[in-house]
Amino acid sequence: KFTAIAMPYSYASGHTCAVAADSLAWCWGANTLGQLGDGSTTSSTARSLVPVPVAGGHKFVAIGAGLGFTCGIRADGAVLCWGYLGGPTAAVVPTAMPLLPRARALTVERDLRCVVTENAAVSCWRDFRSAPTTVGGLAGVSSVAVMDSTVCAVVSTGVRCSRE
Repeated sequence: KFTAIAMPYSYASGHTCAVAADSLAWCWGANTLGQLGDGSTTSSTARSLVPVPVAGGHKFVAIGAGLGFTCGIRADGAVLCWGYLGGPTAAVVPTAMPLLPRARALTVERDLRCVVTENAAVSCWRDFRSAPTTVGGLAGVSSVAVMDSTVCAVVSTGVRCSRE
């Protein structure tokens, strides 16, 4: 039984991931960049789209799938990503994003990843090698969504959006 599911903005990436009731992540589909997080670049399409467990036994509270990558938030707030991470880098297993603060919500699109931090701000990044930027004008955020580089967040006064 799955409790959350993530598909890329464009299914051109060809993969999907989900969090099961036990908080473990499972992915299926294309895996040319390691976006399934199972330690390989073998696509599960060869196995009739059978979900494969994400390596490491991490317990996730949220998951998001982008173009050739996947990111998740562990129960302790750490953000891990796998697949295409930017530049020439890909990771075939979940990799901690060390420049990020602890997070409580996550959203991704083609190449943009955003989190709601523990202090209810929004931080976004495109490439794991660069520090995330705090999105100005968004404070007291409870959830966030992103599309076409526009970040929208639910705040105490309603919804606010900013272009990244």
